Amino acid sequence: MNDGDGSLFSVMDFTRSQFGRRMLRRWIAHPLVSQAKLQDRMDSVEYLKGVVDSSKEDIVFDSGAPAYESKKVLLGMHNKIGQMVDIERGLCRIHYGQASTQELLRILRSLVTAVSLLTVDTDISEPRLLAETLSSETWSQELREEVLSWMNQIDHQSAKRGRKETLFTRGTLHDTLQKCHSRVEQVESELGSSIDQVRSILKDESIEFKSISGIDYLIDVKNAIAKSVPLDWVKISGTKSNSRFHTP
Repeated sequence: MNDGDGSLFSVMDFTRSQFGRRMLRRWIAHPLVSQAKLQDRMDSVEYLKGVVDSSKEDIVFDSGAPAYESKKVLLGMHNKIGQMVDIERGLCRIHYGQASTQELLRILRSLVTAVSLLTVDTDISEPRLLAETLSSETWSQELREEVLSWMNQIDHQSAKRGRKETLFTRGTLHDTLQKCHSRVEQVESELGSSIDQVRSILKDESIEFKSISGIDYLIDVKNAIAKSVPLDWVKISGTKSNSRFHTP
């Protein structure tokens, strides 16, 4: 879809975040065919537009009005959402293990901002789509507590410096990581003890575990002696001159 001047997207794009831009792009590229759903969406957009327009015109909301707190929440979201990082893309990067510690901290801060804006129970019943989006079932207390728990357990300085080993210094996440570190140390100790056995099998005292192309603990041997490798060793990769194995 063309985002340049004159395109439908460029005319309609008043979004304040990257995830908002993607949603609008999806809406335009895949329009609704249900009249009821389309009306729900239009009603919600019109309601939000009215709240924002009222704030621009310095209209003071009546604190005694039924939707007063809800309108305050919506205005807070409107003002803050442009300051958030791309939460949608960030969560995907976390899920696939591609996020850096710096990204994790930025995403958590944005999530804390999001849940803090929705700590007030909104009293919107109409429009229906907006009411469902802001409902306590969507933004449950458990979700809020989980986000705040992660934020409280992360060490901000370690996150900024990319130090994963000290990223969590307290709480259940720290305890889980400590157990993992202990297990890794145990496995490394066992592997270190097994290298003597490997040298004995191959009759080569110079053999050491190697890391090649991101794969750790490989035994790299010349193809000329590869036939002497035990059958239960697993060949991981090879070249014209060498073969790489993992021991059982």
